[in-house]
This record gives sequence, C-alpha cells and structure tokens, in this order.
Amino acid sequence: MKEKFWLRVPVLLTYNVTQQYVWYDVTYGQGKAYIHIRAILDPVFGRHVPTTNEIRGLTFYTSNPAATVLEIGNTPIPAQLIQDNHSDGVHPSVAIKWWPVDTTNYAETAPGVK
Repeated sequence: MKEKFWLRVPVLLTYNVTQQYVWYDVTYGQGKAYIHIRAILDPVFGRHVPTTNEIRGLTFYTSNPAATVLEIGNTPIPAQLIQDNHSDGVHPSVAIKWWPVDTTNYAETAPGVK
C-alpha cells in the first residue's frame, strides 16, 4: 500500500539528518568492503540505530560497488534496496535506493475531499 502524502513530507528532512549525522565504519574481508552503518547521531533526538527507510538515499564512494556490502550494524541491507552507480567523475558508488516515484495528484485525491 502506498504511503499517504502527509506521511512522506519529512522524507527530505530525515535524509538531511541522516546524511549529516550518520556514523559508520568500514571493514574488509573475503575480497569485499563492508560498510557498517552503526547509528544516526541526531543532535535533537539522540543516537539511534536507523531503519532502512531512514537511510534511503545514502551513497558511498567505493572502488568496486560489486564488492561492497552495505549493512546496518552487521546485518546486510536487502539486495533489492541497493543501487550500484557508475563513476560521477570521481569514483563509482553504492547507494541505498531512494523512495519509489509518487505521481499521485493529491489535489484530486486528497483524503476526505469530494
């Protein structure tokens, strides 16, 4: 089921906090780089382990996206949420996919409006 518009409003605000205050580390093993997203160090609401929805849009430069594993703590993020990106002129990268496109015209479909 598609989320209601008013529940999606804070998406950019959440991304902004996440992008600015993400705490992560990188380990290497078995020919792969493991990016462990440990916490969001939110200056207002405090430190917490993020959900996958909170980290949508985060992007990490890597020399080899195919050999990079993104994790929350030590738990891999589902493959269907991972996106490998070609070089942007600096390096290739790996990202947690952004939200699906919402093309609903809320002026026509606002709840309670007839």
